[in-house]
Amino acid sequence: MAEKTGIGKQSLKSKWRVIKWPNHNTACRICKVIQIWEDTITNQEIAAAVVMLFIIQPLKVIIQLIQITMLRKCMRKRNLKAIMRSLDNKELERGDSNQLDRLFFQYIQETGLIIDSCHVLKKNVVKLQTEQGPKVLKGFKNKEKLHGQLLLGSILDDRNEKVAASFEPFPTKEWFFHYDGLYWACMPVEEGTPLDFSKRADRLLGLRQIAKFHKETGNLTKDVAPLKLFQLNEKWLRRYNRFQLSLNQAPIQKEFVPLASSVQRWGEWILERINRKFLQHLEVEALNNRSLIHGDVAHHNFLRNKFETVLIDFDLIAYAPLEYDYLQYINRIMPFLKWDLQEVRDIPIPGLKHCLQNPDLYLLLAFPTDFFREWLFLMRTNEQKLNNYLAYARQKFQERERFFIQVQKAYYKRITYN
Repeated sequence: MAEKTGIGKQSLKSKWRVIKWPNHNTACRICKVIQIWEDTITNQEIAAAVVMLFIIQPLKVIIQLIQITMLRKCMRKRNLKAIMRSLDNKELERGDSNQLDRLFFQYIQETGLIIDSCHVLKKNVVKLQTEQGPKVLKGFKNKEKLHGQLLLGSILDDRNEKVAASFEPFPTKEWFFHYDGLYWACMPVEEGTPLDFSKRADRLLGLRQIAKFHKETGNLTKDVAPLKLFQLNEKWLRRYNRFQLSLNQAPIQKEFVPLASSVQRWGEWILERINRKFLQHLEVEALNNRSLIHGDVAHHNFLRNKFETVLIDFDLIAYAPLEYDYLQYINRIMPFLKWDLQEVRDIPIPGLKHCLQNPDLYLLLAFPTDFFREWLFLMRTNEQKLNNYLAYARQKFQERERFFIQVQKAYYKRITYN
């Protein structure tokens, strides 16, 4: 761990000289010193202060200054001990995989953050209340991935308009620390609420935010994502195969079996007709042009407040066709559109229009990637929630089936005329 960055001897002297002492009262002098050094005080600075006070005031002042400083340190240790007790009582755990230990919090203390409380959101995401304000710590297995996100954040921070949340250095000026196989970085908590896709204004706001993100990242001169080809067909094929293999193992009620079988047939029909050469051409071109997608445009990754809307969580950024963000976004909002594309047809966003007008991309809008994703996640985590999701999907089945048939007709019509 890097050493803490102090304010320096010259800075100490200059700060001391500009103080306007109202009187020579001892308590007044001590309060002024503590107020100035509240956030940056280190052992070296305490020593320097003692030397300076020795010239000005008797030994009594020195002792009082040291007592006050030690009291502040004790309060910090008391907060840390409270967190440790919570760990012992397993109050900070959401599950067996989310265990934290004392050494982890000692590492955090060494970064200069003064912890008041802690809440584990995920195994690699921790929310902290600190003296420096609310923070989120996020752990990355891959150091290069973290470096890419740090670089992307610094680039976007230089733009005129904020479009995304970004990391910040710790008080020690370090950008991350390594602990238990993860590289941990810090960001301030973004104030705001997620978008509500049931509201038309929020759906349109999300589309504009995606377009803004694409525009701001369209001329990056440094690589912020892995230089590898993004293959949508291969990704969907793997997800479909996992779904198919899990059908006989899924703990679902018998009434939902016909629904799952129908969705499986839809996925199989589309995978057999995907224009792989066309997609590969788009993907190679996107990699060469460094076209960056967010990759996870779920409603909770848009945070809106009265001043701005920002994107968060860039774990799935990749060099890929911009259309892929719009394909995923449409897939996520379609249940709220009753599986009718009329609302988004006239929006003047090039990538979105390409998805709606190009027949090879239009075909992909009917692929049930959302159904496969939720099925696979809930099957291994929560049986009751899986059956609740299937009940919801069955309510939307007729609307979705109607859209699938519409896509089928468009495909066969194109084949006939060609």
